[in-house]
Amino acid sequence: MPGYGKPKVDWRTVQGPDGRNSQWWLGQTGYHVRHCGHPTALWPYTSHTPDGRTLSNDGQKRLGSLRENQRFLEDLCREETGSVPMIHPPTPLFDLVNDSIGEQ
Repeated sequence: MPGYGKPKVDWRTVQGPDGRNSQWWLGQTGYHVRHCGHPTALWPYTSHTPDGRTLSNDGQKRLGSLRENQRFLEDLCREETGSVPMIHPPTPLFDLVNDSIGEQ
């Protein structure tokens, strides 16, 4: 529905102790990104598959940013499974009520 936001990729954050060692899971697919926990690390993120493999992209085991790792896994998930889990913004109750009134 226009005006209510676009569906977005379902990334779920799991915070580690003190905000370190966090993980970001791609829905319930098993693909995830891990942060090493070191606050000044140059390459703090690693990408992982459902079977526990650490992936490399262009010969590097780590990409510079969280978003780069997420995009890498989104592309891989699309390639291997044909889709990526999405979150669809809820429709406001007001519109649902109006639509049902109009149908009567």
